Amino acid sequence: MIDEDEPQKAVGTEIKWYLKECLTQRILKEKSKKRSKISKPLTRTETCESFSTSFFPPQVPKDDADIDEGVAEELKNLKKQEYDIGSTIRYRITPHAVSWFMGEAS
Repeated sequence: MIDEDEPQKAVGTEIKWYLKECLTQRILKEKSKKRSKISKPLTRTETCESFSTSFFPPQVPKDDADIDEGVAEELKNLKKQEYDIGSTIRYRITPHAVSWFMGEAS
């Protein structure tokens, strides 16, 4: 999208969510199967798809001999695609966010 060289490195930062407000994990509560009067509900967390998890770029090894050629090419294409998406958001959507929200942008 942006006329630049191919990206050399991509770094994603981890979002530190407030307790019970993480959008990347879902907390599931299940009733205990014991029939006692004092039974605690079982809780477990399940990872779910989120927009914010898409910005953790795949790590491509520097030495392509470590992985299969097809897998290396696929990782490079995925990295390029994510770079294009990020560039579009940064340079075309974010500067005109209010116009997009109001429906005035095209």
